[in-house]
Amino acid sequence: MVRTPPRGLISSMEKMFKASRKIKIDDANSVLKLPRPDLLEWVFDLSSRMGVMVDCEYLVVGEDVNLANLEKEFTE
Repeated sequence: MVRTPPRGLISSMEKMFKASRKIKIDDANSVLKLPRPDLLEWVFDLSSRMGVMVDCEYLVVGEDVNLANLEKEFTE
């Protein structure tokens, strides 16, 4: 079951991913103000739908990243 992400999380992630295709998880935690286990659980749950994967210590954005539609889905 996919949990609803914290308000504003998707838009914050979208800003990060516009700046870089590969973001260190610890940096994402600092920016998002979200504990690492919570961020990773959320990314794992939604990775296939948002085009973001975990590679060692990094969040990697695929070519098919689709965060705008995902945020819209959770706000409806």
